[in-house]
Amino acid sequence: MYNNGTSPNEAAAIFNIPSPGMIRKWRIQSESHGIDALNPRKRGIQQ
Repeated sequence: MYNNGTSPNEAAAIFNIPSPGMIRKWRIQSESHGIDALNPRKRGIQQ
């Protein structure tokens, strides 16, 4: 998206992601917290 100017709608269509909103969310997370923010987090109490 950044390098070639693709919109979230276009990126969602290219990668077969059902929601362009998800692309926007990933972009905002990566911009504010870095690429590690996109890694899945463990849920629940960790022991």
